Amino acid sequence: MIRLYSTGPVENAAGNSSFTTWVSVLNNNNDKETRIEASLYSLNGEKNLVGNTGFVVPASSSEYAIFDTGDIVKFEVQISVDPGEQVLISVWGKDTDSNLVAAHRFTQAELHVVNSDSESAKIVPVKSEPAKKTVPIKSGSTKKTVPIKSESVKKPVPIKPESFKTAIKKSNQNVSNAKKRRSR
Repeated sequence: MIRLYSTGPVENAAGNSSFTTWVSVLNNNNDKETRIEASLYSLNGEKNLVGNTGFVVPASSSEYAIFDTGDIVKFEVQISVDPGEQVLISVWGKDTDSNLVAAHRFTQAELHVVNSDSESAKIVPVKSEPAKKTVPIKSGSTKKTVPIKSESVKKPVPIKPESFKTAIKKSNQNVSNAKKRRSR
């Protein structure tokens, strides 16, 4: 059974805003992999899809996706889990120093269950806008920062292998660049 979860609207204009938002997935099923589709929506006025990724979490494994939310005043994250049984998810915000933002922490019990049936639990794209930035994402043992294009938000973005250390280095560089932009 597919389950669709949502953070609901998240205010990101407060003093301690999130620069990145992490979607963590733990598949506790010993036999089946689970398919994840995570989407980031900007709620700065009209709801716009700005980031989307899909990945598979093998049985008895965990994975995560990272979205750049530094320039988004208000956002929502939706996560489609197929199958949703024995799968735990959480969403975490991190500031420009990579510290957890307590106000942007959502355990599975705090996420809204939008629906949980086979057809209506799929994420339906809304009006998309071309992104002005890149969205770091992770899938399996691969990571890559990819530009988000309006045509790429309708299906998962293909990812090429890259080492974990390189991805963390890029994430730290993004944080450093954001600090420079904000200090101007």
